[in-house]
Amino acid sequence: MAPHPFLASLGFTEDADLDAVERRFLEVVKDQVQKVSFNYEEEDVRQEEAALRDLHGRFFQYTVQWILQEGRAHTGTPVPEATKLRKQARAVLEDLQRHMTEFSCCYMHINRFMTLLRDEIRQEETRLAGHVATGVKWTSDAGPVIARYKQQKKTALETCQRMQQARAVLEDLEPDFQKIHQGIIRMYGGDKVEALQRPLTAALRMREFKRARGAVATILETPRKFGVDQKTAEQVSDDVRQAASRLIDQCEKHQDLLASDEGRLYLKPIETDQSYNAQVRELRKIKAFLGKYYMPYMQFKLDMLMHLKDKLLVNGSVESLMTLYKRMITGMARPMNDIKTLRLYEGEVLDRVQYLLGGQFQEVPVILARAEETVKEFRSGAEEFRDIENLEVAEIESGLSNQDAPATSGIM
Repeated sequence: MAPHPFLASLGFTEDADLDAVERRFLEVVKDQVQKVSFNYEEEDVRQEEAALRDLHGRFFQYTVQWILQEGRAHTGTPVPEATKLRKQARAVLEDLQRHMTEFSCCYMHINRFMTLLRDEIRQEETRLAGHVATGVKWTSDAGPVIARYKQQKKTALETCQRMQQARAVLEDLEPDFQKIHQGIIRMYGGDKVEALQRPLTAALRMREFKRARGAVATILETPRKFGVDQKTAEQVSDDVRQAASRLIDQCEKHQDLLASDEGRLYLKPIETDQSYNAQVRELRKIKAFLGKYYMPYMQFKLDMLMHLKDKLLVNGSVESLMTLYKRMITGMARPMNDIKTLRLYEGEVLDRVQYLLGGQFQEVPVILARAEETVKEFRSGAEEFRDIENLEVAEIESGLSNQDAPATSGIM
């Protein structure tokens, strides 16, 4: 008779001993788990998982056939209690097989995750040799701080970009401010500048554009100083009117861009520069903190995977589950005629199986999902660090134009 296809695939003949088949099966499982450990290709991993599931399925098909063959080899009338226990075993056989398959796949993934994270940590330690803070331990409050700093980094980068855009708008408005300033001096004298220009500036800063237009009207209605002829007065008034109109219209158009955290408008490039530089200093602080806790964070995530693996193994190892399965199918196929054997089978096998199926196995998909999330967080943290590691920002010196300002492409 030709051997069962599963036996043939492992190199066994039809009369192979179950213990030998079980040992070889476990060896193949371990080989597949090890094979996938260093594989970064997700498609390859999916194929390996499918192969592992197929391997379990073919093994379980073989064991079902073994139960039938072994049962026929042991004839006789079983004791009533043995029949009852075997019925209970048959009722949970498929569930146990299914959960054992899920357990092996979960173990494969967690083992791979741990191997890959260890490898990535070693690579980072090599890359950052001499630049890694020593003696830094991950603490429970570091996580919330990092999460807060990530949000602050995002906000700081957005603010820097907005301040650069706002600076460009304000530089375009500088000639209008100067034209109004010089017009007031020519029309009314230098001693009137503060009194006439301040209401306009205050109204613009508070986004009260109607009041700003009223301030312009007040400027133009103020009696001109002695010695200013009519023609000059009309020309200067037109220049001030046009400059003020452009100024107010542009401030109103770009009010959201020019707004400070308090809601007031920036009106001078030096003001946006101060806000920009404050964000640069904040980014440097964040960069220093993330650099300090980067490696401890990565190790913390690896430790979390180790904890999840320990939690998985509370259910037992692949080997111990296989021993339990083998004891259960052996009891289903071979005689159990004495009371001691029956009690052991009930207490150490069926009760254990029922316990695992009733709760412990339900944790396996939860553990796998948490492991996948942990790896995602690990990769996200590594990417976050590399992004900010490459971030080079410089403060803008007061009074510089955009052409003279430091290059800021790194934060755009």
